[in-house]
Amino acid sequence: MKISSVECGRGVAALLVVLVHAGSFTAWPKFYGERPLWGLFDWCHAGVDFFFVLSGFIIAYVHWRDVDTPAAVTTYAWRRISRIYPPYWGIMLLVIPMYILSPTVTRYEQDPTLMVLSWFLLTPGFQSVYAISWSLVHEMFFYLLFAMLVLSWRLGSWAGGFILVGTLVYQTLGYAGLIKTHFLLDFIFNFYNFQFFAGFLAALLLMRQRVPRPLVFLAAGAIVFVGTGMVEVYTSLLNNQDLRKLGYGLGAVLMLIGLVEGERCGVLNVPRLWAKVGSTSYSIYLVHVFALNFIVKGFELAGLKTVFPQTVTYVMFVVLAAGAGIAYGFLIEQPLQRLTRQVPLRSRTA
Repeated sequence: MKISSVECGRGVAALLVVLVHAGSFTAWPKFYGERPLWGLFDWCHAGVDFFFVLSGFIIAYVHWRDVDTPAAVTTYAWRRISRIYPPYWGIMLLVIPMYILSPTVTRYEQDPTLMVLSWFLLTPGFQSVYAISWSLVHEMFFYLLFAMLVLSWRLGSWAGGFILVGTLVYQTLGYAGLIKTHFLLDFIFNFYNFQFFAGFLAALLLMRQRVPRPLVFLAAGAIVFVGTGMVEVYTSLLNNQDLRKLGYGLGAVLMLIGLVEGERCGVLNVPRLWAKVGSTSYSIYLVHVFALNFIVKGFELAGLKTVFPQTVTYVMFVVLAAGAGIAYGFLIEQPLQRLTRQVPLRSRTA
């Protein structure tokens, strides 16, 4: 069952990421040389934090019946892989030729080995050919952890406990300067793990009981989430990125509980159009940076920088990049999802 409020939340999270990246493009020296709107949206990278919390929630909510059922692991794996890879490969078929023809200064994207690793999202802790895919690598790691629960409750519980305790120990020792950090360990024992597990626990809570006053949870979560962003942008109190992850994660969990419970008890009614746009959130995330490269180039060639003030240009960048993602979602991602969704059903029938 799809939860419309969650779909809408996904869409908002994707738009937050578009806001921060569009701001980076307008701040290029060849454009305006400064962040739009005094950096008001510089914290919107937190949309990814919301996605990580949401990932933990959705996996538990959709696949909880598969836990401790080894026979279900194939179907689980197919549903997760087919959700991530086909739309990602579609955009990579555009990204790789672009970087072959027009690489960055270091030309790192032209490394054949890196291309292969990036194609399969096997770049934990180091930069991929398509930079924003770093979050998808974390997603695949989360999926692997839950697959252990599907295979065996005991195996998954021990693995999850090891990751959480290991993250606390590793990060504490790292901040104390008692160990030398390593990029792979930084990836495995990252505070993003707590966001995923928080979403997981939120799903278990909502599956087992009602939550009173959901709008209070929603409002409190929004205050914590946006408040963390304002503190990050306008003060130096949250220079530590791990503290920011905890703040954004807490806010996201509270909002998610409020959204789901609010819709369930009827105090929240999400317009169908908003939910429809939210269903393309993955495509918006995938496509927007690729689209911004061409949008910026078009503005530059047409000499539009001198025509529009920065704020107008910024809004146009956001609208065009998000629109490209929405179009990709309806025309490419969703038909692919419908196609791949039929595969396990057919194999079961056979």
